[in-house]
Amino acid sequence: MRPYLTASTDELIALAQEHWDDARELERLQAETAFRKAKNAAALGRDLEKRRAFLASLTAKAKGDAHREAPDLAKRLRDAEARIRDLEQQIVLARAMRQSPLDERLAKWGLASACPPSLFETVKRTWRKNLHPDSHADRSPADRKSLERMFQEFESDLMWLAKQGWPSTS
Repeated sequence: MRPYLTASTDELIALAQEHWDDARELERLQAETAFRKAKNAAALGRDLEKRRAFLASLTAKAKGDAHREAPDLAKRLRDAEARIRDLEQQIVLARAMRQSPLDERLAKWGLASACPPSLFETVKRTWRKNLHPDSHADRSPADRKSLERMFQEFESDLMWLAKQGWPSTS
């Protein structure tokens, strides 16, 4: 089948320019030029053959480059997958090591959930005494404000702990 049977040689030249990077279309155009007797058709056929050979060499070079790069890319992919697995394990460990809200609040005041109630009561009295606003009259207003905020935070944490039933006396 000759899709360009009715096309003039000038039209073939225009089509070749339009499809200059399409090896398959250039092959069809070149096949048509073989049926033509005009000198410019024969010249076009030679130009198309050169262009197809050039495109084929580019394709071969690209395939060769791809084959040379494939092992490196495969190694990079394996390395990336290993890194992802490591990061996922780190996430699991971090989640496992994350303290509970109870432990976080206790640690903020120097306590642990395993401490006995008597120690908790002693620490609570000490913090209340040291943070209470009335015991800091000699400090600057900024220091008193900061200590008052800490005192309020401590009292808020004590209320939260009490709502959690901590320390349990059982």
